[in-house]
Amino acid sequence: MKSLLVIKFGGTSVGSPEAVQRAASLVAAARGRPLLVVVSALNGVTDRLTALAAHAAEGDSVAMAEDLLWIYRRHLAQAGELLSGQAFRTYMTGFDHARQALFRQAEALAARAEVTAADRDDLSAYGEWFSARLFRLFLEQHGVPATFCEARELLVTDDRFGCARPRVGLTRVRLNEVLHPLLRAGRTVVTQGFVGATADGRTTTLGRGGSDYSATLFAALLEAGEVHIRTDVNGVFSADPKLIPEARRVSRLNLEEAWELAVHGARVLYAPCLEPLRGGKVPLYVRNTMDPDTGGTLICPSIRPDAGRIFVSLQKDGTIIRLKPQATGGSPGSELYITAQQKLERLEAVSFRPEEISLVCGGCVETFLDALDDRVQLSERLPTTLIHIFGGEPASKPAIRNACEAMLDRASINTHYVGNIGPKQHFLFAVSPEDSLTAARLLHDHFHEHHETGLTVPAVPRAQAIQEVRR
Repeated sequence: MKSLLVIKFGGTSVGSPEAVQRAASLVAAARGRPLLVVVSALNGVTDRLTALAAHAAEGDSVAMAEDLLWIYRRHLAQAGELLSGQAFRTYMTGFDHARQALFRQAEALAARAEVTAADRDDLSAYGEWFSARLFRLFLEQHGVPATFCEARELLVTDDRFGCARPRVGLTRVRLNEVLHPLLRAGRTVVTQGFVGATADGRTTTLGRGGSDYSATLFAALLEAGEVHIRTDVNGVFSADPKLIPEARRVSRLNLEEAWELAVHGARVLYAPCLEPLRGGKVPLYVRNTMDPDTGGTLICPSIRPDAGRIFVSLQKDGTIIRLKPQATGGSPGSELYITAQQKLERLEAVSFRPEEISLVCGGCVETFLDALDDRVQLSERLPTTLIHIFGGEPASKPAIRNACEAMLDRASINTHYVGNIGPKQHFLFAVSPEDSLTAARLLHDHFHEHHETGLTVPAVPRAQAIQEVRR
């Protein structure tokens, strides 16, 4: 359906009355073509629902009551600002019924003193339901006829609760049965992101960034003309603009470049959401809801990669794990590597030496550490920040790495690890968290002031670098 436009609004894009009004104006401006609007929970709500599940597991009824009251007040305030008359009464009636069901579920879990991953998905899914229904009623109130479609009737997943993956064939059938007739009739359809259900109807969620995944999957299966991810930044940048204000917006990006950035720390992109677009022809636009006139970033497989471009990304959740092999039990090498791949959220690099095994990883490491046997002993667990350097012509890779190492050395920034990662040989530097922002800004500013064919490394004393960052 080449005339179809899929728009996803993230939590900040529906998180305030002003943001909802801006988002609704974008939907209204796109009328005249079939529209599928995918909506996230109001920002902060999913975190509160996650806290509710944790407090239920602990049997903490006071904290549970506080969580439920916060959720109620958050949506009441939003609805009170945006809806009036019958629209407000309709919303609050449905909200109250759902809130009571949520309360009963939480009480039952607290009485059981156990919360499974499936239970957490049940609770987490309420946020998108509250938000999507409110957005649909706001559209209707302002003259944009819209239909709400329950995402659990559209998106069929496996039963990996908390990180479910779509069952594409079954989802395609559901979309054809439920959505196609509405979209062919020119209707604007509103549904939830992040949420799906197993074939037998159990609620699932797609994990972090799941609303983006919902949107691109729907767009790919419906063969949409384009899909827009509306967020709170003006597209994809050469670095995180919230950390490095000098970062430059990239107007066009190849899908594989975008995927590599997403895997290694670009917060505006979620890697799995790019998978449905591989091999297809659906272009993805990343744009700012509150600044719609800025062009944003176009991501498409057909865009030619720009090998001369340099990107810098930070991941603050890095850890270096050093293990000492024990004399008994034989070498743990291959088994340890398999365990690391299975148990670590992100295994960035590993080195095996007779006297030490080192792993550079990101995210939670507890599951991996718990799985270690007596053939190794943990000798060091070092928190670190991972700085990834992407891009550059293949012939310039050695010069890029040398420039990075020289700059960090001259600024007296110690690196815990330096290495080449992945088939495209991008560079990974692990540095102390307190030095990470200084290091990232030095590297980014250098590569965006100098062209790779003439790399020079200005001497930057550490004190001057820190002073510049603070300014």
